[in-house]
Amino acid sequence: VNYGSSQLFTITATPGYRVSDVTVDGSSVGAVSSYTFAGITTAHTISAGFLPTWDLNGDGICNIGDVVKVGLKWGQTGSPGWIPEDVNPDGVVNIGDIVVIGLYWGQSW
Repeated sequence: VNYGSSQLFTITATPGYRVSDVTVDGSSVGAVSSYTFAGITTAHTISAGFLPTWDLNGDGICNIGDVVKVGLKWGQTGSPGWIPEDVNPDGVVNIGDIVVIGLYWGQSW
């Protein structure tokens, strides 16, 4: 990157996974899908963490904790995949998301 220029990074998970956190220069910037370094004059670091789509509570196993996370957002709508609780992702937090979690029930990561 040229001194003083900007660089955009796009963070994309492979199918079956989602971005869980992006860290820039050692600090979390959340589960973002892109990040731009603007006016670069020093070295920077960027890293991304990923979780399976079904691991909503981040405990490494598909269990009741993930179902509870869906229940807390039940009935909410948005664009497909708008929040992690839209597991299937159809834009609605509903029984379809519970079905997907059921397909992975008991799996660990």
